[in-house]
Amino acid sequence: MSASRPTVSVLVLNLNGREYLDSCLASLEAQVYPRDRFEIVVVDNGSTDGSLELVSSTYPRVRIVKFDSNLGFCTPYNAAIRDCESQFVALLNNDTRVAPDWLAALVSAAQRHDAAAVAARILSWDGATIDFAGGVTSFIGHSWQPDSGEPATRQYEEKPLLSACGGSALFARTAFIDAGGFDEAFFAYFEDVDLGWRLNLFGERVVFAPAAVTYHRVHGTSSRWAFSQRLRLLERNALAMIYKNYEAATLQRVLPVAIGLLLLRATMRSGIEKVTLTMASSPLHVVDTHPYLAAHLIGLEDFCRQLPELRRKRQLVQSRRRRSDAELFELFGDPLRLHETGGLYEDVARALIREFGIDEMVGATGKAAPPAVATALQEWAEQRQPSPGDSPRVSIVILTALGPTHLGECLESIRQQSYPPDRVEVIVVDNGSAVDPTPEVRRLLPLARVIRNDTNIGFAAGNNQGAAAATGDYVIFLNDDTRVHPDWLRELVDTARRRGATAVASYILDWSGTTVDFVDGALNFQGKGFQLDYGAPVDRFTPEEKPLLFACGCAMLVDRVVLADVGGWDEGAFAYYEDVELGWRLHVLGHEVWLSPRAIVYHKHHGTSGRWPEPPRQRLYERNSLRALYGLLEMESLERALPAALMLAADRALLETGLSRAATALTESVYRRWLRAGKAALVARGIRKSTPIHRAIGQVWSGGLLALARDVRRLGAPRNRLFRRESYLVELGGMPATFDVQPQPLPISAAAMLSGIYGFLSEIPQLTQRRDAVQRRRRVEDREILRRFGDKWLAPGAALVHPAHEEFHTALVDEFGLGTLNQPGDNASSHR
Repeated sequence: MSASRPTVSVLVLNLNGREYLDSCLASLEAQVYPRDRFEIVVVDNGSTDGSLELVSSTYPRVRIVKFDSNLGFCTPYNAAIRDCESQFVALLNNDTRVAPDWLAALVSAAQRHDAAAVAARILSWDGATIDFAGGVTSFIGHSWQPDSGEPATRQYEEKPLLSACGGSALFARTAFIDAGGFDEAFFAYFEDVDLGWRLNLFGERVVFAPAAVTYHRVHGTSSRWAFSQRLRLLERNALAMIYKNYEAATLQRVLPVAIGLLLLRATMRSGIEKVTLTMASSPLHVVDTHPYLAAHLIGLEDFCRQLPELRRKRQLVQSRRRRSDAELFELFGDPLRLHETGGLYEDVARALIREFGIDEMVGATGKAAPPAVATALQEWAEQRQPSPGDSPRVSIVILTALGPTHLGECLESIRQQSYPPDRVEVIVVDNGSAVDPTPEVRRLLPLARVIRNDTNIGFAAGNNQGAAAATGDYVIFLNDDTRVHPDWLRELVDTARRRGATAVASYILDWSGTTVDFVDGALNFQGKGFQLDYGAPVDRFTPEEKPLLFACGCAMLVDRVVLADVGGWDEGAFAYYEDVELGWRLHVLGHEVWLSPRAIVYHKHHGTSGRWPEPPRQRLYERNSLRALYGLLEMESLERALPAALMLAADRALLETGLSRAATALTESVYRRWLRAGKAALVARGIRKSTPIHRAIGQVWSGGLLALARDVRRLGAPRNRLFRRESYLVELGGMPATFDVQPQPLPISAAAMLSGIYGFLSEIPQLTQRRDAVQRRRRVEDREILRRFGDKWLAPGAALVHPAHEEFHTALVDEFGLGTLNQPGDNASSHR
């Protein structure tokens, strides 16, 4: 009679589990399933604790498959299963024991349901509570055991599942092999979810058999490792899984949300969210962060590195699809399950879920209509009273944060304008200057108004404040560190009226008038702005009146009523790229921006901002470019550009540290490691290759040589492998759990970039409302606007590009089809 029973190989994966193996193997020997119909195989991952000696001496009938080192969960199981000849294979953790009818119950369920995989019910070691009774998988690929910790008396029925827990499960051997087995690139974690997902996708069945009972010492083996090491694998593997297994339309919606939430998990409570980067203070040069931050970043980096191979795997999986994503979502259990409920994380996640239509996709509550927006700016726009005559009334708003430092030359040049003086008003907005600029303003322009703020409220808010006080038909924004040509104002207005332009850019030169500062601008797909022909000699350059993508905020004209109608400057930006965003938004809403080539301005480049430390600027560059992308791209474009932009921003930050693929200590000599640490410490002080030697010496001296040496020591030669890349790679050996409480030092340059990413993500709920308001009023489609972004569309976002970053950039451009996104006729949903 036993000959009618299918044959089974029970595989027990072991790594230094001698203390657990005796209980596990004894329970297998006690199975009621006919002993001649199943074999027990210990698959050993290079144990050194006497595990194999115990097996050989105590359980001589147990077959051993031995590997010389820890190959993870996937590779040894795949090899052992291929080596088996049985009809079924059962997988079991070494830190378990099973009920006598465990195997019989698994096989029975497989036969009755014609299932390719069967999951056991897993209880705590004492049998009092549930460990696994079916899983929940979220739309971003993370999985939970929802009933874990509940009383074991809870009753369950056999039911279909997305996946079986690999700690105790049965597989039809041919179905396992035919599906490709475990993805060996996973090493460990979520490999069982991925396999179950694929089996279901291929039309196979996965079922839960509650009668097959297993008792588990929860994390008996893996708890020896630092969670940071496991976290890296969890994040990487979840992304790899959704990339391979979703249909193209689903993946396009999900991937930007998944990457955004990964980076939010990385930066929340990591130490990054506490970094204070203001223009008025010098930040620390090194920031202590939680190791979980680096674990997330390295996991994301791993995913990027795997993309070429993942694309090949994806093609194979999708070619065999038999069931739709809509059908499979029913097996996810709770596809909108979040890592955290309440607070910032849930607010951001819910906003992204609604905006990208994830709730509709999984069959949950439909997308809520965005709230109506009624603002004071709109009311202001309705009050337009056009000026009569040939010379419209203009209001010049001059923002200053340095009091009278630069104002004298600027105001004097305004006095010399050929434009009718009675048609000009000047408003000086002071952003918390240490010295009151009012006396200087009164001396040169007695009728000018001065608005003083106690603190620096930012470029955008300060300009909005001036515009709200203005009465002219046009508002002209002018930096205080400029002087203007006598015909500047007349030329700006003439271009605006002749071209019907909403905004007009000045032709900006350096202070000496010999080189170009701004004559045109371009954007890349990351939202980073470029000043074309910057530094070009003026005598070799003849600008023409032409349409632009955006005007430089240093000196630009805007129709006052239109400015109010479109919402003014984006005050959330504070400073940097706010002019890029405004110009882009004007185009979205159907307005034009032009260059007036004879409206000449002379500019002390970074006359004000050059006094600010570099890290605050780095933070704002990263945050504000992401804000612009999120707010202004149509959804089809955003789904492609945002994940690439987020991954590249994270990569720029990681490359500033000694944790990236480019600085791995596996191939790095001691000399190179110290050299890299010294470079990071100098960069943290704002010193780069382009920094003049006298300025670099001054910055090092002012910061203190001892402080510099301390930072180099922390970043370059930590004890016991801590703080180096390989510390996070469990494939190279487990780190003790105490690693999780050791601070991970990062140079301030990396911390500033990550702070920018965190700032963007934390503002998603508010940005989503802003985005909805703009998109409802869209007049021009992306395919028209993006063509104006110029030949910088695919340019990397950093001035100095690391070769490793350039490789990622090229790969992501190809992956998301970004090279065609600004071309006519592009199909935004066909790039995968």
